[in-house]
Amino acid sequence: MFKKFLTGFLIFLFTLVALPAFFIWSVYDTFLNPDFYSGAFVEDAYDSIVTVGPTLVDLKEFHSLTSDDIRELFQKVFTKEDLAQFFDSTIERFISALHDIKGEKIKIKIPLDLLSKKRDIISKEISDLLYKKLPKCGKNVVSEECIPPNMSQIDFGAQIKHSMDKEVVASMPNEFVVNMKVPKEISGDIGGFITKAFAWFFSAVVLFLLLILFLLFLIIKRPWFRVLRVEAKAFFIPSVFMSIFLSILLFSSDIFWKLYNYFKFDLELKDALFIKSVLNLAFSSFAKHALLYIIPFLIISLGLLVVAMVYGRKQVPPQILTSKKSK
Repeated sequence: MFKKFLTGFLIFLFTLVALPAFFIWSVYDTFLNPDFYSGAFVEDAYDSIVTVGPTLVDLKEFHSLTSDDIRELFQKVFTKEDLAQFFDSTIERFISALHDIKGEKIKIKIPLDLLSKKRDIISKEISDLLYKKLPKCGKNVVSEECIPPNMSQIDFGAQIKHSMDKEVVASMPNEFVVNMKVPKEISGDIGGFITKAFAWFFSAVVLFLLLILFLLFLIIKRPWFRVLRVEAKAFFIPSVFMSIFLSILLFSSDIFWKLYNYFKFDLELKDALFIKSVLNLAFSSFAKHALLYIIPFLIISLGLLVVAMVYGRKQVPPQILTSKKSK
């Protein structure tokens, strides 16, 4: 009886430590890992920008343009490779800033040169779109909402380009600087400190979990299939809980969207789309990455648990099974 209680307590303790430890490690291996901001994350980020971005653009000055026009314009001008390059450059500068803190501030520089590099393409696409959408002006009519009847598409494009270079590009910086305050005690290489702190934390957690597994082995000792069953159960239980939690995060954007459509929250459509995209980008991308690590633990521990239970039943004498059934 005491062995069962102690075994159950150790498995509970194993689960209690393993769950938050795996979650913290998943965060460290995703949001704090430069490699995370590529591949699937870029795909999700690009889809979010294409879906939500146009709804956030103020089109009051362009009465003839719609959100679909802005969406088509964005897809023509910017590619997923451009977005991946932006993430790479931003993350590289962020990491560099963490490793070289001077004074009481972290200075992070976000590059914006992608816009200036694409200014000719942007102005051309906008001018072509406006030339098709805007009506022709009547005689003796001068307005920004129509095109003079004698103005060619080339002249109109040159006018739009001149206007953008003067009013937009000229005032656009090549980088956006963010200053973050840090405690006075922190100086120098905070990035290295974070890396070492996580390394020590995960090492301590792994050693503690191994100690629990060793104690479970000492309690059971034999037969081997009972040891295997208990050890497999120790991995299987936290794997199930974490898989359920990550699955909820994975479908969080879909869950929110269904709740929004069912309960009709007091939110504008564009705000709801924005929240849905943020949930998909942050939670779903994180869950996809974390599930790649937890699913193997779930499958292997389940397989070992089944093997141990099947083999254990084979080792039970037939007369004991018969007596149990008769009772």
